[in-house]
Amino acid sequence: NLPGNLSLSGFGEINVGSKDGAQWGYGEISLSKKITDKLEVSYNPLLKNQGKLNPRLEHALSANYAF
Repeated sequence: NLPGNLSLSGFGEINVGSKDGAQWGYGEISLSKKITDKLEVSYNPLLKNQGKLNPRLEHALSANYAF
């Protein structure tokens, strides 16, 4: 966790066994901010495969609410 109720996480996978050489699989990065005890908003860039080792970036936002 970071200061200011911020949190940063991420993951990614690479296919090193591809016959065309290493290729990016899929990944995500999440930068989230806790607004209240029940509400959190996040910027979640998706790192998608484009047939190479470097991923294509797709922007996404999300909100989580705990009932």
